[in-house]
Amino acid sequence: MINVGERLKEIRLMFGYTISDVSKSLHCSYWQYRRYENNESKIPFETILLLCDVYNVSTEYFAGSNENIIKDTLSENELVRLVMTKMSIGHSQNVGSNFPASTEK
Repeated sequence: MINVGERLKEIRLMFGYTISDVSKSLHCSYWQYRRYENNESKIPFETILLLCDVYNVSTEYFAGSNENIIKDTLSENELVRLVMTKMSIGHSQNVGSNFPASTEK
């Protein structure tokens, strides 16, 4: 089973961020974040919640319960965008089609 530090490093690299990038966004030092990734320091729950927002994953990802949760999340988001795009295209083409034409001038 993968640990929290390994997950932190894995997702950071997946997104192409450096330790400096992430530590600045979390308002902690480079060395503190490095300790989180190396499992030398426990990461506060509030920090995990912030990382979940940044990476669009659930806390379960950092707990290691589902190794594919990032892929599932990204696929789900892509599906939602596709559906919303299709709905907006279809909606804009049908606007007003169910209403009689206005006779006012």
